[in-house]
Amino acid sequence: MKKGIANTPASTAPSPGKLWNNHYNVILQNNATNQMAQLNTKRHAKKLPLGQMQVSFEDITALFKGDKLDALDAQLFDYILIKYSQTSNHDNFPTVTFKLKEYMHDRKLRDAKSARKTLRKEITKFADLKLSYSGGNDKNKYDYPFVIQNIFSKESVKNVV
Repeated sequence: MKKGIANTPASTAPSPGKLWNNHYNVILQNNATNQMAQLNTKRHAKKLPLGQMQVSFEDITALFKGDKLDALDAQLFDYILIKYSQTSNHDNFPTVTFKLKEYMHDRKLRDAKSARKTLRKEITKFADLKLSYSGGNDKNKYDYPFVIQNIFSKESVKNVV
């Protein structure tokens, strides 16, 4: 008998109550989010007027202020998606919150001042990020094309004592 992995029918899929443990996290994804993680200003980038940059990968295009998208941006985007996935009722409550200490622990960072500065800069960049996705299928709600829109409607960084 061969060892292998069988596809699990949706009716017996794991409960969404706990989608992570100490070794892995489940991240909600689709073609657009997977392609967004591949955006990088080292290729397919174009400077635009007013300090804006446009970068594309396959079917996704990003427009943002600044000069680069890099691995740190992709890591924070994935971190936000993980936190979103872990939030109960996330489809009806699309807000992601986390504490600096939690972020530092999860990313194995030690310097709070540097982590806070970087996180503020990255979150501000994401608040201005506009995406368009030309792939997908109009009839598939999980892979739906969209025109330019802000993926994060607002950002907020609060100092809590």
